Amino acid sequence: MFVNTCQALHCREASKLLPGTSSAILSDMRNEPDLLVLGRRLRHARRIRGLTLADLAKRTGRPPAYLSRLENGRVEPRLGVLGDLAEALDTTTADLLD
Repeated sequence: MFVNTCQALHCREASKLLPGTSSAILSDMRNEPDLLVLGRRLRHARRIRGLTLADLAKRTGRPPAYLSRLENGRVEPRLGVLGDLAEALDTTTADLLD
């Protein structure tokens, strides 16, 4: 609960609550919910199309383990990766992000 409260705050305000925590870590904490939402959208789009992680990996040229980390909100994809995923899932980057 405490971490969720910090996610809603700006880094400067959160650093007062979590002394000694770098602004980069606090910034990552704020981005976490967005990455989880993106990951859920990716998983949903993949499953609707009946694709496994291995299938999507073949279509995108990315390792299944990396795609799994994306779907679980553990890594932030580069824009080019999002484009590759959107193309492989027959959707748009905007649909994945909105």
